[in-house]
Amino acid sequence: MDDFNKEFSLTTLKHQFDESDLHSMSLDELKNMRQKVEDKVQNLQSELSDLAFHNYRTYVDVSTTAEYCREKFSQMDILMRQSSSSFPALEEQIDQFKNQSTQLFNEFKLLSDVESTNFLIWEIIRLPKLMEKCIRAGHFDQAYSITNFALSIKQSKLVQYPLFKNVVDYLLEARHSLLDELFNKFSGPLNLASSIQIINNIRKIPYISKTQLRISILQYRDIYLEKKVSSIMSEPDFILRVIEVYRECMYDTIILYLAVFPETDTQQRFVNEDTRWERWTGSSQNYLLQCWAQKNIERLLSYVQCFDYTSLLDIEMVVSKLMSCAFSFGRMGLDFRSLIHYKFSQMVLNIFQNKIEAATKSFTSKEKIDLIDDGIFENTQSELKKEINRVDLSAPLELCIWDELCIFGNSIINALNEIRHSIYINSIRRVFNILHFSFQNIFAWLDSFLSNQENIFIVKKATFLLIKQFLPFINCCFFSCFPYEQCAKKYFITGNCSLNEYKNTFNFVNSNIFGLCKNESFFCQIIKEFDLKENEERNILIEEETINTKNEGNDERLEIEGEEKEENKEILKIEDEKEEGNEEILEVEEEKKEENNELLEVEEERKEENLQENIEMSLATKLRRIRKKPPDGWDLIEPTLEEFEAKMREAETEPHEGKRRTETVWPVFRIHHQRSRYIFNLFYKEEKISKELYQFCIDAKLVDALLAAKWKKQGFENLCCLRCIQTRDTNFGTNCICRVPKSKLDADRVIECIHCGCRGCSG
Repeated sequence: MDDFNKEFSLTTLKHQFDESDLHSMSLDELKNMRQKVEDKVQNLQSELSDLAFHNYRTYVDVSTTAEYCREKFSQMDILMRQSSSSFPALEEQIDQFKNQSTQLFNEFKLLSDVESTNFLIWEIIRLPKLMEKCIRAGHFDQAYSITNFALSIKQSKLVQYPLFKNVVDYLLEARHSLLDELFNKFSGPLNLASSIQIINNIRKIPYISKTQLRISILQYRDIYLEKKVSSIMSEPDFILRVIEVYRECMYDTIILYLAVFPETDTQQRFVNEDTRWERWTGSSQNYLLQCWAQKNIERLLSYVQCFDYTSLLDIEMVVSKLMSCAFSFGRMGLDFRSLIHYKFSQMVLNIFQNKIEAATKSFTSKEKIDLIDDGIFENTQSELKKEINRVDLSAPLELCIWDELCIFGNSIINALNEIRHSIYINSIRRVFNILHFSFQNIFAWLDSFLSNQENIFIVKKATFLLIKQFLPFINCCFFSCFPYEQCAKKYFITGNCSLNEYKNTFNFVNSNIFGLCKNESFFCQIIKEFDLKENEERNILIEEETINTKNEGNDERLEIEGEEKEENKEILKIEDEKEEGNEEILEVEEEKKEENNELLEVEEERKEENLQENIEMSLATKLRRIRKKPPDGWDLIEPTLEEFEAKMREAETEPHEGKRRTETVWPVFRIHHQRSRYIFNLFYKEEKISKELYQFCIDAKLVDALLAAKWKKQGFENLCCLRCIQTRDTNFGTNCICRVPKSKLDADRVIECIHCGCRGCSG
């Protein structure tokens, strides 16, 4: 212990003081330091003694405690050995209690959950009502999600329980009502965005195929068409309204169909087809749409054909309405204008046939041939000729003796006048056949009177009126309605159809005119007798005319010979005078040549001056014609327009030697195009001039208004001239070659428009 204190004190001192500090301390300080150290040492010794005493006491307590624990544990061991025999039964009872309490707790929790309104089973039970609400409100996405949830429940084990099975069955059955509600949206007006969304919802339902989807949409559009047509059935302008209804419904349906079911197959087109227009083929994916459109077009035409028209003007109005409707479907591949032409030409011909048949039936229903007596007719004819001596009658006067025939002829003329502008040249043959068959019926009616011998004379007289007066007059009316120049000449330029052949083809007096008569030979004999009489009368007239012309010719010949003698005398005198005047004429001609040379020089100078004056005055002349003051901004474009006018005059006076006939006008077309394009760009693209100034330029003929209107359309932005898109002036009804894209032409081939010299202006 002492050693420890010494070491501790030494270390403490070493720690607190250095040797250098000890050397610097005084004796008193050292004594004080020593006293402090000794005090600390004594304190440490007393603390160590206390610590030793406490440690001994703790050791004694531990020994007594250990002895006490040994006794207690021995007692516990004895007790545990005594109670170990009753532990298994208690443990079993505890486990049983634990299981029962757990089961009871789970059942209580389930009951409490079931009683709450947020429990899942209540949500499942309410799904059918929620499904109906979603369908009625139009929330089709949510309704489809509910059906998918029902399908997932059906695939799980929950479907074994009747509660879940009934709900699942109802929800799956509700898909049919969902489909009906979705498809019912197509039985009304269409909205493209919402309709596409509805079709996407239908596509999610796996039980409907693509073909079923297309057919169902078209069927529901038919239902909408029927509803619209039935609603306007009682309106006075039903036929015009039904065309508009079909046009709107078919247009919306085709747009939706092509947007939802796009065509993926490449269409094979012929070289001569216009690539701007679609062509639907039988193998196309849009074949269903084509059949639907064709069916509705035929149904529309059936409505039009069944309508009761009061006149052909109504038909023409309906045709124009249908043609505009067909043209609007042209770019969708549904240009049915040719079908309209065919249907309405047949309709007009049927109306014409009905009128002719009605007139023929009315004429042949008479029980006798009622002709006016010859004496009465001759007196009346002489009076008429006196009154209207200078009037050129279109119809023969001899027809006045048969009133029924005049009425019949007026009916034919009225029917021909109604159809003369409503049919096409390929229908002329049918018109001729209708009239020819009507005349055959009339001769068959006359043939029925030959059974009585007393009627032979009046039948001959009636036949004479028909063959020699009435039928030639009807032929003249027929040829005036369908002249050779319009119906045959321009269509047989390179053929052999002459005017005589055309008239012989459509001549009503032919060998078949008596085809329905039993006594055909009798009528043929009558015609031969008429021809013999006409030939005799014609020969007598020709002989009289020749005799008169001979007598007149002899008198004229004598007068001419006397006049010739006098003229010969005058000619001799004039020749003598000419010989004297020839010398003077030669001198005058030399002087004229010199004067002409001077005049040519003066004229060339005047031409140059006039050309400059015309260039300067051309704009002023055009402005003077308008008689309007130019709007603001005219000063901006006037210098450029004067340059264009100067170029135009130079192009007009440019020599044409060495150029083709078509090339002479190319510079004029080019400058005309540049001037129109300059003003067009200033107004529409650069917006540097006002609308009033632009309209002023159009009125002054400085801008081609029709060409500028085409530039505003897609695909015609670079159009060179209007002649290039006028298909009616071409042999095959196509555009100019400059409208063909350069990618579809040979790169080495030089392309020039025959009209204006353009080398390509496709949009």
